[in-house]
Amino acid sequence: MPGTDGRVTHDDRAEGGGPPGDASPPTGPTNGDDVVGTQTSPTAARAIPGPPDPAMPGPPGGVLDLAALAAVERRLRSVAARIIDGDERAGQRPAVAAESERAAVASVSSIATVLWFDALRAEDRVSVTPRAAPLIHAVHHVLAHARPTAEKTAAEKTTAASPVPAVYRLPHVRPGEIRPNGVRSGPDGRPLRALGAGNIGPSGTVWAALARRYAGERFDRTPRGRQICLIDYSELHDPTVWETITDERVAHLGELFWVVTVSGSAPTGPVGGIGKPARAARMFEAAGWQVLTVRYGRVLEALFRAPGGHALRNRLDQLPMGEYRALLQAHGADLRRRLAGPGASGAGISRLLDTLTDDEIHACLRDLGGHDLPLLIDAFDEVAADRPTVLFAYTSDELAREERSHDEQTHGEQTADHASAAPSAGPGTPPAAGGGTRPVLRPGDDAAAHRLARHVAGYLDRVPVPLGAAPPVPTDSDHRFPAWISTQEAFGGMLRDLPRLAPQAATAVLTISTRNADPVLAGWLAAADRTDGEQPGRHVAGGLSATAFGGVLASLGVAWSRQGLPLLPIGVADEVAAGRVLPGWMAGATADARSMLAVADTGLDPVVRNLAWNGGNVVPAPVAATWEPAFAHDLAWCLLAGLGGLARLDGTSCVIRLSARQVDQRLAEVPVDALERHRRRALVLAGGYRLHEGGPDAALTLVGVGAVMPEVLHAAAELRAGLGREITAVCVTSPNAMFHALQARRGLAEGSDALLTEVFPADRRTPIVTVVDGDPRALSFLAGVHGDPISALGSSAPLPEASGPPGGPPGGPPGDTDPGSSASGAGGHAGSGSLARRDTASSRDHRRRPPVELDTIVGTALDLLDETAG
Repeated sequence: MPGTDGRVTHDDRAEGGGPPGDASPPTGPTNGDDVVGTQTSPTAARAIPGPPDPAMPGPPGGVLDLAALAAVERRLRSVAARIIDGDERAGQRPAVAAESERAAVASVSSIATVLWFDALRAEDRVSVTPRAAPLIHAVHHVLAHARPTAEKTAAEKTTAASPVPAVYRLPHVRPGEIRPNGVRSGPDGRPLRALGAGNIGPSGTVWAALARRYAGERFDRTPRGRQICLIDYSELHDPTVWETITDERVAHLGELFWVVTVSGSAPTGPVGGIGKPARAARMFEAAGWQVLTVRYGRVLEALFRAPGGHALRNRLDQLPMGEYRALLQAHGADLRRRLAGPGASGAGISRLLDTLTDDEIHACLRDLGGHDLPLLIDAFDEVAADRPTVLFAYTSDELAREERSHDEQTHGEQTADHASAAPSAGPGTPPAAGGGTRPVLRPGDDAAAHRLARHVAGYLDRVPVPLGAAPPVPTDSDHRFPAWISTQEAFGGMLRDLPRLAPQAATAVLTISTRNADPVLAGWLAAADRTDGEQPGRHVAGGLSATAFGGVLASLGVAWSRQGLPLLPIGVADEVAAGRVLPGWMAGATADARSMLAVADTGLDPVVRNLAWNGGNVVPAPVAATWEPAFAHDLAWCLLAGLGGLARLDGTSCVIRLSARQVDQRLAEVPVDALERHRRRALVLAGGYRLHEGGPDAALTLVGVGAVMPEVLHAAAELRAGLGREITAVCVTSPNAMFHALQARRGLAEGSDALLTEVFPADRRTPIVTVVDGDPRALSFLAGVHGDPISALGSSAPLPEASGPPGGPPGGPPGDTDPGSSASGAGGHAGSGSLARRDTASSRDHRRRPPVELDTIVGTALDLLDETAG
């Protein structure tokens, strides 16, 4: 039973121990069986022999202080409210969105409190509904500021013996600074582990669990941790969720744990083919899931045992959501009449209600299981380990309005209290989200709550397993490519040849793909399915949707740090799916996820392709390397360098954009000399190189990216012949790296501008024409390198139609060209001969048209020269 200090052990939970301040049951005390009823079962004590271990998961010393847990929940709601209110006042959140997020915070605050401060472990992964993001940020704020400030953690003291990933100890972080993933750093400047909290959705957790299972089997190691998903009941209306649930493999995934919040009463009727939560629960049971339900709290459970209580339970079970909410606003006779309902059972309910005041009735209606901390703790402890579990937790969001009005009344007083108690911040410390002082737990506020938060932060902030050594990857390849090949084909060829080039790395490679990108890995699949000898790698799943793709790739990307498995995950996605995956992928790459995202060319219209995928230019340079190679050797260097950066403390993720267009590899002019080849490789990985050196007297610089390089080089040859002057040709392999170098030159980003100095030397300034297979604005920033005139071309911009059929004769290998085809350059300048035209025609892919026409490049260059000369 509860002691005088308000603390209870896990044995005491089953005897009705509750947090102080809970309303007493109107009909008297209850015993343990009455409290739990048929919803959950009593749990055993967490016996912890000897002195308490500060790094041991669970409550300090094995004794849970419900008062401290309730205080933590109140603080979480307060911090989340400050975040929402501050963003709304700053115009960063519309009023409608802010109100929705307040309701979500009120609905899931108790669940999040029990999850993070009692049930969660360092190896677990969490996915939350997007509406609850402010509450999750509040959890991280409270944990971060509860950590020790004057002393370093054990992980920091033993970095040499047990290294901590760099993302956990980033330098130059001021106390309280918000990191790119939205998580604040602690007072000591080191960011807290976010435990992968994000939104991959319920289906994503299933695919992530399957991926972790496979990774464990691959390296003969049992997967650790659970895949926890906190979602709203409305998210179950998605048919794809049920397709995942009914998969025969899912019934064996004991690491799956979904918490479904049902706000208010049950829906009025079938929505999305699911119906009421009771029907959804039966569907889960039929699929082999363990189903737990916490619908009513202990106060209501006690009331149900009184005369007329059974009828009251039936009445509440049948109430539509709208009517249930309306009861919370009704008073007096109207409240009792509407709650009792018609019929003979209403008379019994009326007699029961006559023993209660209006406030007691409202308190009972709000007493839902999703807000009862002891019931939630018991339910979490009942989760099975041998099959997936879903917990339906009934909650109410009416608390949001009440707490908001209360906070507005007490905001001034609380601000003054925090201002007097908080130590002065150092110079340059940014204010907390929401404005005003930073509402965090401090020992003066509640010593027990602070002790609990500090204890939880201690064991959640640990690296769960020793990190394995990443397999070695060579920096160069002797792979021989055909004379005509696309980077997409070269990508598959390199993967097929990987077992010869890097046997250890090949066994660690795992691939996934979306449906439209499956053909890119056809050769790799054939090699992985062979039965002779050791398999070079494995294709985990193909034909994935964008949501499932993101979940699997995220889980494989953190296997090196969460499971100690040095995997090299590669995800190949089409442009449309990659555009949807990119935000979540960047969030994972900002933390400790390491993976390669390859974007395949599926033949979309250039405008559609640009709308779906922007080439990765939105990825910050410190988060991941982004490449768009033009030639097969460039692709090989990028692929090997990308694999070499995975599963490493000092590594990074990468994005590679592939093209399906076959190009003449002779145009790359790969150096034969070993030193020059090494220099070319370094420049390719850095972001670009001068493929043709025009010299100090060059009249123009043509800059291309990826599949447009054949036209760029042929345009340079034609302009060189027609003008009698040199033309410089630059091949950019990473527009993102170029832009970052320019920002570093301006002092707007950390890094070096050596790439700009190498590719665009100050003593060789000329007008610039940029050509990209996408948005022409992608390279327009190059005008800021030296202030030179620039013209930007791209495939997604409307282009003038050339005379004759678009693109000329069909493309293909040499020999398929039409010897009679010819055209003149824009502006009346003659072409440089039939050889360039034949090479251009033969380099065209199945789309039968280059991304940007040769005549358009030549004409634009001549117009720019005329303009600058004038």
